[in-house]
Amino acid sequence: MTLPIFPLNVVALPSQTVPLMIFEARYRVLFSTLLHGEEGVDEGLVQKDSPFAGTKRFGMCFVDKEGRLASVGTTLEIMEFMHVP
Repeated sequence: MTLPIFPLNVVALPSQTVPLMIFEARYRVLFSTLLHGEEGVDEGLVQKDSPFAGTKRFGMCFVDKEGRLASVGTTLEIMEFMHVP
């Protein structure tokens, strides 16, 4: 299975709820694509050709201080979303 990866310096364990604050533009595009697909989002915030559009699933992987990704990660699904301007 191939998923978009969200690198963080924390580890998400299976069945754990992980609150995220998404503020970087590239990750806002990623999460907008995962949440909404091509529908109901301002132009430019969605990657229309993404196979992940609307799936609400992504991979989360630990990244160390040197920027290296761990060799294993966790698959997460977006259960709730709250837009904070």
